[in-house]
Amino acid sequence: MLIRLKKPAPKHRLHIAAILIVVSLGIAGCASTGGQESIGTSASPTNEGGDAASAGTPESSDRVPCDDGRFLIADLAHVDDQWAAGLEESNARAAEWHEDSRLVEFRVSCGLFQSGFRWQATYYSAEAQALFGPDTRESNPIDIDSDALPTLDLSGVSFAQLREALLSINYADDNELEPSTGVDIRVNSTGLPFGPPEAPIGSTIAHVSIEFRGEIKDLFITTETSEIFQFSSPTG
Repeated sequence: MLIRLKKPAPKHRLHIAAILIVVSLGIAGCASTGGQESIGTSASPTNEGGDAASAGTPESSDRVPCDDGRFLIADLAHVDDQWAAGLEESNARAAEWHEDSRLVEFRVSCGLFQSGFRWQATYYSAEAQALFGPDTRESNPIDIDSDALPTLDLSGVSFAQLREALLSINYADDNELEPSTGVDIRVNSTGLPFGPPEAPIGSTIAHVSIEFRGEIKDLFITTETSEIFQFSSPTG
């Protein structure tokens, strides 16, 4: 059954070709096991993560984002001040690789063996017929129609807005994201679906996995409207 509660509009190594396709299709393929649902704000939201923290920037503390390898929802508020600089270096390396390279995926996760964020961008070149990861400088061939990999535009993405969307459904700032996958952002396309079937085609979607009560909750948030989708289990 589809539950749609709209929220007012106000979020190691290169994914090689096989991983990009398998992960995307694998996530989409979960829909075959049941329905899907969209969740957002309401007068009486489902209490997923306990008492929600207040929206806005978290109170200052001595904690460094991704401290102790943990990626908290509160850390999302600190990404906006840093990701543009990290992406700029990735863009430069991708341009050196191939002039026609274009961004198709952007992931923010925790740094390996250290505090702070890790920026993982993936670029596609039609000329090279390959994917490129600037952080490792590795390229991998991919046999796919260029139109199946839409260009990712991050100009309107706000990680603070993603945090507010999660708080709006009663997750809390101290709930943890899966640190290695972090926030994975792509365009949901017909060629490579990213999210449940009801997620709008052509939208930029951020995927997060949240650890809650011993389970992993996979949520897909449209960065344009902050609408949240997740796969649901069969109702019987």
